[in-house]
Amino acid sequence: MFAIKYMKRICLISLVGLLVLGSLTSVVPPAAAANSRGPMLAAWYASELVGVPHLFGGSTPEQGLDNSGLGYHVFQKMGV
Repeated sequence: MFAIKYMKRICLISLVGLLVLGSLTSVVPPAAAANSRGPMLAAWYASELVGVPHLFGGSTPEQGLDNSGLGYHVFQKMGV
């Protein structure tokens, strides 16, 4: 009987400890300011490709682009 009571107490203390440790917050560092222009540059470059013909499976402006090819080409040019 003593062992069961002891185990219940250990489980309760462990559960409370886990809840307390799980509720602690961590500080997330802000994003680097150098990366703030990246999305704007990618959008500008993509807007320069307006008028390129659509080609199913195309991934270069010379042959034509589809939606995934546009994303692939722009991110490749941006070095992502």
